[in-house]
Amino acid sequence: MEKKKVLFIINPVSGITKHKFWVDLAIKALHETYDFQVCHTKYAGHGNVLAKEAVAAGTDIVVAVGGDGTVNEVASALVGTSTRLSIFPMGSGNGLARELGINTKLSHKSIVALKHDQPKKVDYGLAMGQPFFCTCGTGFDAEIARRIAGSKVRGFISYAYLCAKALFSYKPVTVTYSVEGGETVTRPVFVINAANIKQFGFGAQIAPLASVQDGLLDVTIVPPINFLQTMKLAIGMFTHTFHKMSPVETFKCTELTVTLPDEAPFHIDGDYIKRTENTFTIKVIPGGINILV
Repeated sequence: MEKKKVLFIINPVSGITKHKFWVDLAIKALHETYDFQVCHTKYAGHGNVLAKEAVAAGTDIVVAVGGDGTVNEVASALVGTSTRLSIFPMGSGNGLARELGINTKLSHKSIVALKHDQPKKVDYGLAMGQPFFCTCGTGFDAEIARRIAGSKVRGFISYAYLCAKALFSYKPVTVTYSVEGGETVTRPVFVINAANIKQFGFGAQIAPLASVQDGLLDVTIVPPINFLQTMKLAIGMFTHTFHKMSPVETFKCTELTVTLPDEAPFHIDGDYIKRTENTFTIKVIPGGINILV
C-alpha cells in the first residue's frame, strides 16, 4: 500500500526543548506507515502558507507542532478539505488540545492518535471571515492579547501578572450587537466573547457549556465590574463555575453581529487582530474540520 503523507509544521519558538524529541519519536515509530516531511515556520503566517501547500500536494495529515497560534495558522488552511489536522501541543495555553483531550505534557497520545488516524469532525468559527477554533472577542481578554502581541510573555505566571497589571488601567468597551439578526443592543462590557470551546487555555474556562460538535457558539458577556468581582470571576474560570456567577450572562447562537469603536481591541484564538472592519459577523461552521483525537 502507498504510504500516507504527513507534514509536521513546527513553530521553533514553542516547546524548543521538547518538540524535536516528540517529532523524532513519531517518525521513528510510524515510518513504516507514513511518508513524513518536516517544515519549520519562519515568520507569522508561515504555517498557513505551508499548510495550504500541503493540501494542494494531496497531503493526508498536517501536524501542527506549537501553541494555539500555530494551530490556528495550520487549521485555517485545512477547513473544508479532507486533510486531517493533528496537534502536538507545545505552547503555553494549548486551549484546543486540552479541549480535545490531547495530553499537553505527554505527547505520546498525539502519536497514538496519529497512528490510528480516526478523525473527529469539529466545528470552527468565523470572525471577519477569519477562522477561529477556540474563542474570539473584545474587551479585557482582547486587551491582554494586544499587550502580549510582540512581547516575550510566555507561561501562566507571566500571563497572570500581565492580567493583574492591566486591570488598573483597563476601561470597558461600548459594543453594539445583535443575535441571529434580532434586536440591536448597545452597552458597555468588560468582556464579550464567542467560544467554540470551553476554555482560553491553561484550563481556564470562559464557556463551560461549550461543545466543539454542537453547531453553536457560546457567547459570554460580562458587564463592567469592580476589582473584587474580577478576582471572583477569575477563580470561577478555574473551578468551571464561571457561567453560573453573577453578573455573567451566557447564551448559545449560530451568529452574532457586532459593532466596535475604532479603539476597541479584538482577538482571535488569543492573538490580537488589527481590524479592518468595525461591524462584522461572528458565526459557526458545523463540523468544518477533521482533527485527530
